[in-house]
Amino acid sequence: AICAGLFLGWERFLIMLLVAAVSASVVMLVRTARRGGESLETPFAPFLCGGFLVAVFAGTPIIEAYLSLLVR
Repeated sequence: AICAGLFLGWERFLIMLLVAAVSASVVMLVRTARRGGESLETPFAPFLCGGFLVAVFAGTPIIEAYLSLLVR
């Protein structure tokens, strides 16, 4: 994650972490619901990779859209 942060910069790194955390939460909620409440361990690395790809290819438009909501 540190190397990704160095590559992306701090703004897109935050986007990467947000996407990874939200997607992991959704997947774990669905998996837990399907198993009847039984908790399962899932590695976080695939979600970090997905967040990295989102940040690389769509990080700047996401940041610009967010900032346009703040500055009106």
